[in-house]
Amino acid sequence: FQMSPWTYANVLSHLFVLWAVCGFILYAIALTSIISATKNQERVPWRYYLLGSFGFFLTFTTYVYFTIFIAIFSALVVIWYGCKSLKTWSMFLKNMFKLALLSIILVCPFLLIIFCYLHKAGTEALAVPLSLANKWSVDLVSYFLPSEFNPIFKSWVFPIKQNFSGNVAIQSAFINPVILLFGVLGLLNSKNKIKSLWFLVFLLFFSLSLGPFLKINGHTYNLPLPYCLLHVLPIFQAIRDCSMMTGIAHLAMSILFGLGISAYYQRFLGKHKHFIMSILLFLGFILYVNYYFTYTTPNLSPGYKIIKNAPRDKTVL
Repeated sequence: FQMSPWTYANVLSHLFVLWAVCGFILYAIALTSIISATKNQERVPWRYYLLGSFGFFLTFTTYVYFTIFIAIFSALVVIWYGCKSLKTWSMFLKNMFKLALLSIILVCPFLLIIFCYLHKAGTEALAVPLSLANKWSVDLVSYFLPSEFNPIFKSWVFPIKQNFSGNVAIQSAFINPVILLFGVLGLLNSKNKIKSLWFLVFLLFFSLSLGPFLKINGHTYNLPLPYCLLHVLPIFQAIRDCSMMTGIAHLAMSILFGLGISAYYQRFLGKHKHFIMSILLFLGFILYVNYYFTYTTPNLSPGYKIIKNAPRDKTVL
């Protein structure tokens, strides 16, 4: 996950996103631990609630989009658990309530600020038009193209990506075929029952990252996607940058990749399995190689000059 082009691109452009992802991961670890304890009808240790609420706090205070993603993820987990273990579902809902309550208490001061703002400005202040969300969404082809900063493929990829909307960070959605291969292997062969949850997480956030309408190679088709349904809800209308959901899709696929690695070593017993694994991982590494940090002239961007001269209260660093 850390090597994916999406992560590298956001190191350059949205550093707070990576802190939010860390919070999401901590929340997911806590939630999956709560699932395990509840299924076994055991008492959930308080450290899981503290870990999950701290992850929520970290996400909430760094990048609000990922707070919305946590809400979507939590709703999906509740539905998934209800379908898997109906007998202990009520117990799981109680444990989820404890986690949610502790999380809200931690972010309560920030919630008061947000509520005061919304009371003054109205919820319409958060609404983003579908046209803007469509502009800042992932082109389907991006999931199959290596980064334009890959030293091997850049001359081939760069001209293609010139047709895409948004910017480099938005269209850095490439899923490595090696990751995908082991992800499928993990989904089909892993004995870990939670694999179905992460597969659903991948499908959901992959589809949402494509935005309200399907885009293929820079062309927008009048085919409504699941994000259109999400956009009807008031809070979710605030999501302008649909490409941020790519991060959760990558994270889910990385977990399936890990399950696939485990299944590979359990299923295949040949003496060449380590050699085959080394070759595949090396190929995967080649596809993920990027170099971003080049020397440039430190001129002030025209965008910041416009902000500086705007007649309003502001701080320009």
